[in-house]
Amino acid sequence: MAQKALFDQCFRQRRYENAHYNFTNLFMWRNLYSIKWAEIDGYLVIKAGRDEKQFMLQPFGPDAGVERVLEEMAAYCVTHNLVFKLYGIEKFMVDILEKWRPGQFAITADRDNYDYVYNSKDLIELKGRKYHSKKNHVNSFLRNYLC
Repeated sequence: MAQKALFDQCFRQRRYENAHYNFTNLFMWRNLYSIKWAEIDGYLVIKAGRDEKQFMLQPFGPDAGVERVLEEMAAYCVTHNLVFKLYGIEKFMVDILEKWRPGQFAITADRDNYDYVYNSKDLIELKGRKYHSKKNHVNSFLRNYLC
């Protein structure tokens, strides 16, 4: 993809906590979520959605000047008759949103989309009931795709 450099440049502006904030992940899901992007004043802006559920991700780039980009994102939503929804925002963006438009956002945690962390030793060994289904997936893959 020709614009990978834009994604990489914007994602390098800060350390993002969400595992899905990288070019590979967004490229992989681009068709299912109708991912569209634009560059606004050096920021990467991403719109996505499925069916009637349309949303944007937080703008990616430096902190300085992000309010101007948020204004353009909000104006886009008004022009296209969309609700201004940001999904997957991180704590620093919550703080920016509250400073930009105090009290105007209902911010809720989406536990179903939290990233998860495993102990690497547990994943290597896949021992016990907790990892039984994962071990079945590995065994199925080995059976179906390896000699």
